[in-house]
Amino acid sequence: MSESIFPVIFAFVAIIYWIAVATIMAFWPERLLAFYCRSRVWRWQYRFLWNKSPDEIMSAKMVRRTRFQGLIGLAFVAIILFGALLKSLRTDTH
Repeated sequence: MSESIFPVIFAFVAIIYWIAVATIMAFWPERLLAFYCRSRVWRWQYRFLWNKSPDEIMSAKMVRRTRFQGLIGLAFVAIILFGALLKSLRTDTH
């Protein structure tokens, strides 16, 4: 593999990860927040940085907020991918 392929692979993996996290946040926020409640690191972060208990993390307000952030993330990914597609189409048609 040449050295120029590594940034492409890294960008592809980063975009796939971004899409996966945004999809989970948008469509399954309860599972993500339940994971945060079970995880020591995330629970510590919510407790000490934002002063939230596990009950507050699983509240309807946090579920709505997480779902909204996931939808914004998916929209942002779609705009970036659509822009990259248009750019590649524009450069191919000289």
